[in-house]
Amino acid sequence: MPDLHDRFDTLFDDEPQHRPLDVHLTNGHRALRRRRLSTGAAALAVMTVIGGGAYAVQGDPDKGNDRDTTTVASQTPDTTPPDPNQQIVETCHEADGRNGGTKYLWRGGAPEVMASIVTYDGNTRAYLRSGNQKFWGECYIDRGSSEAFVMPAYRIAPDPQISNLGYGYGVGQACDPDRDVVPGCGKFVATHEGRRDPAVARVEVRFFDGKWEKVDANEGYYYVEHVGTLPDDITWAKDGMPLRNGQNIDDVINRIKLFDADGTLIAYWDASQNRNGINAPNDAGVGELEDYPMIQSKLAGPDGDRNFPG
Repeated sequence: MPDLHDRFDTLFDDEPQHRPLDVHLTNGHRALRRRRLSTGAAALAVMTVIGGGAYAVQGDPDKGNDRDTTTVASQTPDTTPPDPNQQIVETCHEADGRNGGTKYLWRGGAPEVMASIVTYDGNTRAYLRSGNQKFWGECYIDRGSSEAFVMPAYRIAPDPQISNLGYGYGVGQACDPDRDVVPGCGKFVATHEGRRDPAVARVEVRFFDGKWEKVDANEGYYYVEHVGTLPDDITWAKDGMPLRNGQNIDDVINRIKLFDADGTLIAYWDASQNRNGINAPNDAGVGELEDYPMIQSKLAGPDGDRNFPG
């Protein structure tokens, strides 16, 4: 069975010159969902310290009352819960990666976890920002394993030559985390994540089942995941993608709202096939998603000025 390094190696075979960041992240997520490691020690398992009381060491009984009565100090159990972000950083530091991702992310000290999520299928994803705040990247920790994989690191500074994105999403079945396609599956999982303008402090997303997910962003970094019941008018294609009347759809996510730190709506977007009804036109002064885009930047290091590494 291939290990995590081998599985991600295949992801980058025959890579085109420079695919958009959301494509790399989506493909990494799909690769992780499609291929699993055998169960091992949990990467983020809660550590328990077992304490013991004081005890005496008994001397030689042949020496009568001449006993060693030395008392061993009491061990106090450590009840402080482990810091999940620290555990993520430690696990990711030992990870394999492409393009020297860990080398860049650990410049200037340990990176900061800007956003993280444990997905419905038990994997952990985390956006990391380097200690010197010049690079960022994503780390995956497979469920039931202490192995991780770091995706290529990117420069923090946006690149004006790369078009910014309004949004992107991933979607698939949510009936069996070990299988992409289950016949008759009536549940779906949809994801939306990214790094937006730091002015974005909160993201609210409505999916094609009419339900909302609302998350806080950390300086523009965030993850959104939603598991829901498949709408009655949606079926699955053979490749596990949703269809309506046999056609691809664009309203898996049908509305996105962005808010600033004061709770003010600063941008939103509606899908053209919005099955939840017609929404009111944009309020005066409310922008489009492209005004607070998913920031695109070059790869860290010299590869950022050449082709994407194959």
